[in-house]
Amino acid sequence: YLLLTSLLLLILAAVALEGPVRRTVPARALLGITLVVGLAGLGWHAHRTDVVGGTGAALDELPADTVVVSAAPQLGRELGSWYRDRRWLSADAGSLDDALGVAGAADPPSITVIQPPAEDGSEVETPIVDGYHLTTTTSVRSLGHDLDVRILVRD
Repeated sequence: YLLLTSLLLLILAAVALEGPVRRTVPARALLGITLVVGLAGLGWHAHRTDVVGGTGAALDELPADTVVVSAAPQLGRELGSWYRDRRWLSADAGSLDDALGVAGAADPPSITVIQPPAEDGSEVETPIVDGYHLTTTTSVRSLGHDLDVRILVRD
């Protein structure tokens, strides 16, 4: 979003500063700031694309028949093209147990729970779903922090 805005500002500034005004210090500073902001946006876009793509690729390795329950609500939006036909529930901390209940009621072979780290830095507790037990715990790189990924398999 920042890239297009910066590019348009750069073009408008270059056109508006045509002629003798171009040589003034404020005009050059404005042009320079616009260029710096555009390059920062380009860098952020490349970094974000790399991290989100890596997160999606890692989660694409999950079993195809799993139900994913994500306590990182924005993750489904970020990875929309990756989860295809996979059953996916997003929840916040307050509704995670309800989402896990819905996932368990669907009786899938496995439930994958994705959780961000606890705000206080403590270890995130493994969720309990009746009839399922923990088999795999891993983490996936995400923007800002790693996500805990736990796969629960039906007993």
